[in-house]
Amino acid sequence: MGREFTPFASSPQTPRLRLVLVGGAIVLAVGAFGLGRLTMPDEAPAPDAGAPSETAPSEAATPPEGGPLDAQDVTWREHGGVRVPFSATHGPAEDEGGWVRGFERTEQGAVLAGTHIFLQASGSADMPEEAINASLTQQLTGEHAPTFAEGIRERGFDPDPSRSDILVEAYSIHEFNDTGAVFELALSNQGSDGSTITTSTVITMMWQDGDWQMLVPENTMEHVRVLENLDGFTPFPDDES
Repeated sequence: MGREFTPFASSPQTPRLRLVLVGGAIVLAVGAFGLGRLTMPDEAPAPDAGAPSETAPSEAATPPEGGPLDAQDVTWREHGGVRVPFSATHGPAEDEGGWVRGFERTEQGAVLAGTHIFLQASGSADMPEEAINASLTQQLTGEHAPTFAEGIRERGFDPDPSRSDILVEAYSIHEFNDTGAVFELALSNQGSDGSTITTSTVITMMWQDGDWQMLVPENTMEHVRVLENLDGFTPFPDDES
């Protein structure tokens, strides 16, 4: 049986209103995947297509190496309108027409996968429609994934130029094993008036079919919170910051 993971109490209505009124651009990103009260299964659920994982049981028995991302291993690139981290060791290993995939089965790989999928599986991403659709189809999992993906498609794929104001800041890993991970992703948004608002959202990743996939919850805005600081978070290494 899975166990419920609740990293912090349900957010009151006021912070979510602040997200709408103060950080309009960040709502477009966080609202796409504000992962709420989620289940962290002891074992990964079967993929929607019923296909078994490509990773052999003997590989799963070896604990992945954890630790923070290495600054010498991380480079930053503009992707989908947002500057995001890439790791030569942990992924993504493939980029086909803007659709990135191929992450290592490590804590760092799960964090990078969640960050990339969170941002690229969005109709507002500055990416080819085919790349967004590939991410929606192949990198989301859970019973609510089809409904979420259809909602994105119905709203259309008009890029949001304000995505360039989103800053990928930091992460905090709450749970990890070789079948799943739960972490918080912190993003900041710089407004035209010079103000900055930082939010975090809980992201759950599942290892399925040889790569990380993002679990879509029923309520995509629960447990999105406004942060006063990044205490308890690990900053993404960035030589330019």
